[in-house]
Amino acid sequence: MHKRLTHFCLCLLLATAASAQQVREWKMPDLESRLAGAGDTLLIVNFWATWCRPCVEEIPHFEAINQKYAAQGVKVLFVSLDFPSQKKTVSKFIASRNMQAETVLLAETDYDAWMPKISPDWGGAIPATLIVRPAKGVRDFAGKSFTYAELETWVLELLQEAGK
Repeated sequence: MHKRLTHFCLCLLLATAASAQQVREWKMPDLESRLAGAGDTLLIVNFWATWCRPCVEEIPHFEAINQKYAAQGVKVLFVSLDFPSQKKTVSKFIASRNMQAETVLLAETDYDAWMPKISPDWGGAIPATLIVRPAKGVRDFAGKSFTYAELETWVLELLQEAGK
């Protein structure tokens, strides 16, 4: 019995580790490619960091939107602005909160070069969110944290505006 239990626990541990999301490092061209390739998907890109309390507090709102509106072509992409040396920390953070939306770590240090490409209005504060839907000409940015109701209202407005 003891060997079976040990085997079961080991299998459970391996299965959990295998299902944990691996965080990939991206450069700005990777992100730009994803934004341009979103097509008719309403892609919500949330810029955050593990050390940013407002960022962490709003993550469940984005996860809920990702689940609730997936059938309507909505997808969330979390872009961590933690340092690349913190990749393991980010991976552990994602696993500990069972985050389901795709998460990448943006390995860019020249903020003045890439942030204006996201929005010329972005002063660099996080959390910040960009929503794009290239096929319908949607590109909207907000440099603030959201309650669930605020985020859902914004998403619904953009879905309606873009005719979906």
